[in-house]
Amino acid sequence: MKLFASDYDGTYCKHTKQGKKAIVHNVNKTKEWRENGHIFAFCTGRAIGLMTQEIKSHGLEYDYIIGLNGGIIVDSQQNVLFQKTISNQIALDIIERIKVEKIPQYCITDGFNGYFTSKFNLTDFEWVLIIGLKWILRRFNLTEKQALENLVVQIAVKTKGHEEAIHFAKKINETFGEYVTAFPNLVHVDICAKGCSKATGVEFVANLTNIQEENVYCIGDSHNDVPMIEKYNGFTMIEAVEIIKEKSDYIVETVADAIDKIMSS
Repeated sequence: MKLFASDYDGTYCKHTKQGKKAIVHNVNKTKEWRENGHIFAFCTGRAIGLMTQEIKSHGLEYDYIIGLNGGIIVDSQQNVLFQKTISNQIALDIIERIKVEKIPQYCITDGFNGYFTSKFNLTDFEWVLIIGLKWILRRFNLTEKQALENLVVQIAVKTKGHEEAIHFAKKINETFGEYVTAFPNLVHVDICAKGCSKATGVEFVANLTNIQEENVYCIGDSHNDVPMIEKYNGFTMIEAVEIIKEKSDYIVETVADAIDKIMSS
């Protein structure tokens, strides 16, 4: 039995016309992978609540979701198997820093619900997503105060550019590195409890399913994917930045291609 863990945005689901076609192929190949007795996990910076929308939209198949960069792990019935939180005081201090730095968008989440605010001009799709989450699914409908008094698993921000994201992540790690780790991800920064990463999330699932390290495969396209790509048999996307490619064992066009390569080896 083998374990395959895939990043979602930019990897399993590329937000392009071609990517929307590829996801159908990825879903079919994931189904084949699982039918052959193997384990499939999504390993994402997203909250579980945000993955729920994607599961319904695309008919995603999976055994586990490692959400919030390893901060929360659920099974296929969305039972919580693992959750690691940031202390409420540290979370409050980070939010104050976000406001000082004038970061235009951020959210606070326990993995399912939370608070979201943005000063960006959101696309029609983003508005529909937010309305759906808040008013239909009753997700991300807390006030900032409520979210900070609740369990905080991750704080995520969106900056104005990639360099700003890297710079802000560095500041957070320098100031709060004893308590949290900030992962830059394109224009986003994901901040989770110290000791959490996609690699620790994959390790949890591998241990749970008694799968040896040599039979664990991971794929991703950004900086927050590096820990799992380095630790296990690592794949990345042809569109990934060069530093990610250098740390990967294989470069592919789609997740389906990666699964094909493993199954034929």
